[in-house]
Amino acid sequence: MARCYNENHMYYSYYGGRGITVCDEWHDFDTFCNDMGERPEGCSLDRIDGDLGYCLSNCRWATAKEQANNRSNNTILEAFGQSKTLSQWADDLGTTTATIAGRLRLDWSVEDAVSRPVGKNKALTFKGMTRNLNQWAKETGIAYTTIVSRYNRGLAAHDILKGAYA
Repeated sequence: MARCYNENHMYYSYYGGRGITVCDEWHDFDTFCNDMGERPEGCSLDRIDGDLGYCLSNCRWATAKEQANNRSNNTILEAFGQSKTLSQWADDLGTTTATIAGRLRLDWSVEDAVSRPVGKNKALTFKGMTRNLNQWAKETGIAYTTIVSRYNRGLAAHDILKGAYA
């Protein structure tokens, strides 16, 4: 209520100052409680559409992570017919947002950036043999960090292992 109606509230400009209001019914706390039910552990009130106000049809209980993925300033990436936040793609891949953002800065396609394996799961097939990057480093004598750097730049297998096989 304070963020929506108290002009002295530190976040007023993001709420009331933008026209976000609380429906008249919810000015009565009992009505709000009856509508929303008990707050689940680890959740807080979230607006489904951040441009609309607080009312039953636009609110839900959500975790901090769910709310973070619902922010208007998120980076949305589209790949494989799906739109997800950078954070959601990173969760799916089992990596960090920094990894995917770094790949995109290296001009990887969005599809590759959000789907190519990371860490010890990175596999590379060359001349019919598939090994993880650590195994290729041991087998070829090329420094692991060199192989990872080349892999992360999106180079082809023959360029990643360049110099190892004549």
